[in-house]
Amino acid sequence: MADVKKLMNPWLDGLKPYFSPHIEKAWQDTNLIRMMSNEGPFPPQKKVLDALIEGSKIANRYPDSLTNIKEKIAELNGLDGPDWVVLGNGSTEVLDMTFRAFMQPGDELIQSLPCYGIYIQRANVIGAKTVSILAKDNWEYDIDAIENAITPKTKIIILANPNNPTGNLIEDSVYERLAKHDIVVIVDEAYIEYSGLKNSKLHLIKKYPNMIISRTLSKAYGLAGMRFGYMLGQPEIINIISRIILSWNISIMSAFGAYAAFNDQEGMQEKVRLTNEGRDYIESELSKIEGLTVYHTNGNYILIDASPTGATSEEIVDYIMEKHKIILRKQNPFKGRKGLFRITIGSKEENEKCVAAVKDFFESIKK
Repeated sequence: MADVKKLMNPWLDGLKPYFSPHIEKAWQDTNLIRMMSNEGPFPPQKKVLDALIEGSKIANRYPDSLTNIKEKIAELNGLDGPDWVVLGNGSTEVLDMTFRAFMQPGDELIQSLPCYGIYIQRANVIGAKTVSILAKDNWEYDIDAIENAITPKTKIIILANPNNPTGNLIEDSVYERLAKHDIVVIVDEAYIEYSGLKNSKLHLIKKYPNMIISRTLSKAYGLAGMRFGYMLGQPEIINIISRIILSWNISIMSAFGAYAAFNDQEGMQEKVRLTNEGRDYIESELSKIEGLTVYHTNGNYILIDASPTGATSEEIVDYIMEKHKIILRKQNPFKGRKGLFRITIGSKEENEKCVAAVKDFFESIKK
């Protein structure tokens, strides 16, 4: 009888299927308040819901190449046409396609920690090595260390703008230094709408043929469950990435919903406004707690360091979930700081409950 383990690609040995325990927990108990995964707290706009229903009516048909959506995305971003856009089932898929297009087993990806955990997970799947460079103490990317880590095996460098979980925007000079190397430079802009496209690196992808931008509808557009993302870049690199696309990777329902969402910029901007109001409220309230460092964010999440209080992220997050039924996100220790945790901005009511819960925890450890 065949031993299938001997048949698999050797670099898959030891890897585990992707699993998100906090999302599983949230679905198992829908009474829990979800402030851990950087989802939008607001349901889809009526225009999007109507479009999803219309798409479902013809779900017996395969979709086309979705040129109309690519044209709309290009228009919104001031690009020359659909050849500058590739679509995916969430930005995770367009990142995965890019990794597959430019890396093979033994090649290297450079990332800066802390960052989105999916980068290393998708690199592992294709047998690439991830080189992680620690950010500076103020969360800025250590551009000198990143450049020094480049080797002949380096094929991709990925740096988010703004970064998750730190929330800081990145200077043009960081990307320009890296783009001068013979390497693909990915700017992950999953959260760019919260600070506005004025802070995007769109102008740089027009200048550098090896620089691309990934985006998603999961955050500001509030459509995480619909699964829709896209990559922007010059036509040559977009054409290369497009060769990896699975047939009909976007469902016809998602296509209808995405097109409606892109055509309802006012609806998206209202969600951004409410989220940014919630961000300002949480930052202001939690900054009053002695011993907490609340980092200003340009995303829909806030990174907090409670290390000076002696509390660990596990203690904080576990207490708040058990007592207040709110799921927050633990962060890995960073340079000795063990009290890092992240809050996703919720609705007004959720934000108020979260602030009260965090204050309750820090009052409890004084007793």
